[in-house]
Amino acid sequence: MNKLLMDVKQKPATTELDYAYAELQRYGRRLTGEGDGLNIKLAANPAAFGTGLGAGDEAPTIPDLDPADFQIQWHSAPLNAYWDDAFLIDVQGGSGVIIGTNSRSVLQGVYRMFHEFGCRFYRPTAAGEYIPEREKAACSVRLLARPDHRHRGICIEGAASLEHVLSIVEWAPKAGFNAYFLQFRDSFTFFERWYKHEGNETMPAEPFTREHSLEFVARIIAAIKLRGMIYHAVGHGWTCESIGFPSIGWHKVQDSEIPEDKRILLAEVGGKRTFFEGIPLNTQLCYSNPLASQAMIDEIVRYVQAHREVDVLHVWLGDNFNNFCECEECRRLSPPDHYMVMINEVDRQLTALGLENRIAFLIYLELLWTPEQVRMNNPDRFIMMYAPIHRTYTSTFLKEGKAPERGKTPRIPFELNKVDYPRDIERNLAFLYEWQKVFAGDSFDFDYHLMWDVHREYSGIRLARVISEDIKGLRQLGLGGLVSCQVQRAFFPNGLAMYTMGHTLFNRDLAFERLAEEYFAAAYGEHAALAWEYLEGISRLMSHEYTRNELPMLDKGAHDGFVQAAAWCEAYLPRLREAAEAAAAVCPNRAEMLHILADSATINKSLAELLSRKAAGTPKEQLLPQWRELKSFILMREPQLADVMDTFYFTMINEGIIVNDW
Repeated sequence: MNKLLMDVKQKPATTELDYAYAELQRYGRRLTGEGDGLNIKLAANPAAFGTGLGAGDEAPTIPDLDPADFQIQWHSAPLNAYWDDAFLIDVQGGSGVIIGTNSRSVLQGVYRMFHEFGCRFYRPTAAGEYIPEREKAACSVRLLARPDHRHRGICIEGAASLEHVLSIVEWAPKAGFNAYFLQFRDSFTFFERWYKHEGNETMPAEPFTREHSLEFVARIIAAIKLRGMIYHAVGHGWTCESIGFPSIGWHKVQDSEIPEDKRILLAEVGGKRTFFEGIPLNTQLCYSNPLASQAMIDEIVRYVQAHREVDVLHVWLGDNFNNFCECEECRRLSPPDHYMVMINEVDRQLTALGLENRIAFLIYLELLWTPEQVRMNNPDRFIMMYAPIHRTYTSTFLKEGKAPERGKTPRIPFELNKVDYPRDIERNLAFLYEWQKVFAGDSFDFDYHLMWDVHREYSGIRLARVISEDIKGLRQLGLGGLVSCQVQRAFFPNGLAMYTMGHTLFNRDLAFERLAEEYFAAAYGEHAALAWEYLEGISRLMSHEYTRNELPMLDKGAHDGFVQAAAWCEAYLPRLREAAEAAAAVCPNRAEMLHILADSATINKSLAELLSRKAAGTPKEQLLPQWRELKSFILMREPQLADVMDTFYFTMINEGIIVNDW
């Protein structure tokens, strides 16, 4: 017997495998219509994939599988049984085995099998599923697969309820993701935005406290662990927590509330030691002061000791930029050097305690520059997180399939607290290239496609193309994947961008056109062509460059496109409503997706009218009445759109586009 198929019963089922088995039976019954579902054994058995599964060892020996019998997606990088996913599916006539390197991989194998049988999971919850009918005898697939990227994660941002987060954690492995990141200690600020309904006076605020948030996080962590997913945690907040101020978000604190024994620990900026712009979270410490740096180190070590469930702990400094300490002692080292000193000490203490949690260190804002004097002592513990927050999303990492040449674009010089960050891809990647000269370990892109630009690119198509191309460029850039910092409800007017992200992270060779066709067929059925035509027109006519302020505010080309877009929306709106009514009796899920498109046509028509007027020079005072009317419509529709649109971010960002000059 092929050794991949041996020892299927070698290990007892774990909680994670129990969940994978329950999902196997749930979807198997729906697919076949038979009460006993599919007869498939599941096993997490890394030894079945060969030897050498430790980090740094040679690649495992993969058994000789006949490509005529098996689909094979594999690459030869070293395979670590905990961090890397791989699975084999050998199912004939509804019976067989699914084996993975770990329990997470087994669950992914279950969902991949159903994908091969025609099932589609195009957005979270049962409202985003298409499960066809299929006879058990026709349920056959033989597949050996290993994702192209180790890191395939989603990070919480935006405004979110507990249910929003639990639903995206439940959906993530169906789409190819393997990790989830809860920012802060309890993600309070993201939940508060939802439960207080910030910015939406049509919905009354609900009682919400930090105790609620802590309870939510415990439930979310349990959901992450139930699926065997990699759990990332914290990031923001170490600086303020270490001096006694809670990291609950970007809240302001009065200067008078700062105790004098804590004030001396704050960065001196412009001759003053106070919270930067009044916000503790955005404040750096005086890192040359041993009392300040040791307080932060101690805070991190205590947290790890109390939270061993964390797989990847993110250790970041204060948020914002041009806020580092200007005192004479701090000037002796650059901000990245101070950072290296502290994370080296964190590593030393964790090693002494026998704690193996990995640490994500970030290349972000002032830390985009490399350290000049200090190097990392134990690279194996660390994962480099490249966070190009100022980059453009109207173009990709690749040009004509190639990443920018290394060494061709010089890195901009560093000047303390006088930095202006570039938007273009070439100068952003110059920072990464320099860091890779001093750190050659594990890494990923931490990017923001679906945080702001999902609300600026109104079709979802163009942004999905950018995501596809960016992911296809990660290997050329020497990055091991992507963790997406994003709103949790990034499915308006559709979820093509998220679908593309998850599936392309798993298989970088998937053509965008193939994924788009697959997505639209599942989400819209016989109305897929209509949906594509409408959205492709929006992509073509409503300039993403304009909404990113990358064109002049007065721009004739953008103006003309917006005028045409308004007419386009008006023409398609009745067709989309008619299609939704026709789909209602056949497939309620598809009817709902078409109703969402109809809502987007209504919203885009008004936005296009507003933007055309702005691009023609209409003063903002004359734009405000129509904007307020549109905003009211969006907020009144929030109960119907809550699962797909983050109205808090959508209205905030688009109000900025309408009101602000550039």
